[in-house]
Amino acid sequence: MLALAVAFNVSILSKDEIENKRSEGSAIAGQLWINEKEDKIFKALISLQELRKKQLIFASSEALGKILQRQPQLLAKALPALMTNEVKEQRHDIFVNVIERITREFPALLKERKILMKLTSFVNSMTGSMRGAIFKSFDRYIEICEEQDLIEISKSIEVVYDDILGDISDENQQNFLILITSIVKKDRKIGSELLDKVARRLKSLFAENKNDMSRALFYDLMVYLY
Repeated sequence: MLALAVAFNVSILSKDEIENKRSEGSAIAGQLWINEKEDKIFKALISLQELRKKQLIFASSEALGKILQRQPQLLAKALPALMTNEVKEQRHDIFVNVIERITREFPALLKERKILMKLTSFVNSMTGSMRGAIFKSFDRYIEICEEQDLIEISKSIEVVYDDILGDISDENQQNFLILITSIVKKDRKIGSELLDKVARRLKSLFAENKNDMSRALFYDLMVYLY
């Protein structure tokens, strides 16, 4: 319910609180009011990160992404909880999926070096949907990332690209193509260096791929390049 309220900008103030805000001249229509010092909702979302149920963790992560997009200064308070499942519990799958959900609204999360470095290190060791979640987070971040971070992302997939393209999941292969295209569009030089390594493999895999979406994404990349 909380995630839905945040997603659709449903006011969570009482009628009296709303009237008080209006009387103070505050524009509240369709907005979520956050009190950084005494924000019970933010604290509740953070506490949910320590639960065992994935559904609750993931729902709270989506809501956190929306709050952080509005108030990025709260990130410092959220980071310890976001790292809990990874550092203390070694629940790598939870960690990468939490990051993926937060970056749907707040891709700037990856500006945190420890988050980015964790994800790049997992590209090699994770497979399936977990690797796909990492690619999605990378792709959202690329538009706003600095050159050094783009290099880190590019290098992390260059090392294991053959293994990545051997993934039987069409969705993961498509996420990989989308990510490469985003890298090329962000920085032609860095993207070209990556393509020098992977282009031949891409052509053999996607030029006549049976999946229409995969084939279309490959040709979009080729059209952009040439």
